[in-house]
Amino acid sequence: MNQQRLRLPTRLADEWLSFELIGFHGRWVRSTNARWTLAFGNIYSEANSSSSDDECGCVLLFDGQDEALRVERLIRPETVALCDAGVFAVYEWGPSSEFLGPRCQLRVFDSSGRELFQHSLGAALECPALSPTGRYLAFHTLGAPTDSRKFEDGESVFLLDLAGPTVLWQLPVPVTWPTQITFAGDASQVLVHGPNADVYRYELNGTCLDELLIEQKRQERLTKDVYGYSLFELAQSRLEELRSQAGAEVDTAEVERLIRQSLERQMSDNTKASANRILGELAEGKGAIAEALQYYRLALILNPRIGLKRKVSSLEGSSVHLPRTSVSPRVEGKARLEVVHGEPILSLTESWKTKYAPGSMAQFPDGRIVWGSFRAPVPCVVCQFRNEIAWSSAVPGRARQILIHESEIYVVTGSHGEDTGHLVVFDFSGVQVASFTLDGFAACMSLNERTGRILI
Repeated sequence: MNQQRLRLPTRLADEWLSFELIGFHGRWVRSTNARWTLAFGNIYSEANSSSSDDECGCVLLFDGQDEALRVERLIRPETVALCDAGVFAVYEWGPSSEFLGPRCQLRVFDSSGRELFQHSLGAALECPALSPTGRYLAFHTLGAPTDSRKFEDGESVFLLDLAGPTVLWQLPVPVTWPTQITFAGDASQVLVHGPNADVYRYELNGTCLDELLIEQKRQERLTKDVYGYSLFELAQSRLEELRSQAGAEVDTAEVERLIRQSLERQMSDNTKASANRILGELAEGKGAIAEALQYYRLALILNPRIGLKRKVSSLEGSSVHLPRTSVSPRVEGKARLEVVHGEPILSLTESWKTKYAPGSMAQFPDGRIVWGSFRAPVPCVVCQFRNEIAWSSAVPGRARQILIHESEIYVVTGSHGEDTGHLVVFDFSGVQVASFTLDGFAACMSLNERTGRILI
C-alpha cells in the first residue's frame, strides 16, 4: 500500500509528538543507542475524533529521522518497549468497555514489520523491557480480576525468549508496584526496580538473587499496614510450616509476635477471635493454662460461636492450674463504656462501684479498656472489652497509673506514705511478664514515644 513516508522532527520538545499529515497524536520513546524512535498513539479523523476505542491506534518506527515501519488498526496502544536492534513490543489495552477482552494483547515486531510474538494475558501488563538485541522480553502484570479467564497471570514477573518464542519463567512480583524493569548491561539478569531505589535481580533461569531483600521489604509493608489481615495470614502460614516439621521441637515466638501485632490493627471481630484462639492453643500446648484461658475468653467475647465454651469450662474446672494471684473475671453487675468529649468514661452499676472502685484507666487502639481496682478481694487491673470483662490480674497495691505501649501494659502501684512501690508489666492478654520494686512512692509515669522508655 502506497503511503507517504513521515520524517521525524530534528528536535522533540517534550514527550508528545504530532503529525498533521495523517492526523497522528501520541507519545514517543527512543532506543538506548539513539538510533530508533517509536511513536505510539492514535490517528484521529472526523469519524473517530472523540474516541480511542476504535481501531485508530498506530505505532510509527523511525530509523534516524526516516519512518521505517507503520502498524495501524490498533486499539489503545499505550504501553511499549523498544531496543537497540529496532525490535519493539506494544501492548494494546483494547476497548475501554471490554477490559482484558480479546483485543487486549501483547505483540512484538522486528524492524521489518515481521510479528515475532502475540499473546493475550489474564491481567494488565506494565513496564515491558527488551534486552539490547531484542531476544528477551520482560514485564510485570497487575492483579487479575476475579473473573479473569487466566487469573494465575496476575501480579507476576514474566521473562520471554522471543527466539522460540517461549515463556522462560513466571514468578511472583517482588514488590507491589515496580517502577521499572531493565536488563543488566550484558543481559544476563532481569532487574525489577521498586520504590526507594530498591532493585531485585533475577537470572535468566529464574533464580532470584535477592530473596532476603524481598522478605525484608514484605515484613516492612506488613508492619505499616493499618489492617492486620496480612500479618495474621503470615502468622498462620509460618505456623503451618512449623507444624509440618514432624518430631522437631518448634519455637512459636515469632508466630505469637506476628499475631499480637495483627491484633493491634484493624480486623473484623471474627478474625480477632480466631487470632486469640490460636494464641490460646499455643499457650495451652506449653501448659500455660491460665494464659490460654485469657485468650479463649477474649475469643468468646469477640465471637460467642467460635466453639470454645466447653473448653473454657473444662479448663476453669482445673483450678489447680490457676495462679493464686488471679482474680476471677466473673463479676456481678454490668459495666457500660461511654465517650464524653472524646474521653472514655466507665459507668458502673452500684454493685460494681462498691466491689471494684475503679481508679486509673488506659485504652487500647481497638477499644479495650484497662482499669485499676482497689476494692476487689485483692487490688487488681481489669481488662474490659465490649462491656464484658476479658481478664483481671492481681497487682501488689493500688494501681495509681496505667500506660499502654504497643502490646504491653505498664502499671505503677503504691500509695502515699509507703516506702516502696511497684512497676508491673502485663502483655495484652493479662499475663504478667515483668515486675520491679521501686525505691519509694512513684508519683507519676510517662512514656518516651521515640525511644519506648518508661520514665517514673
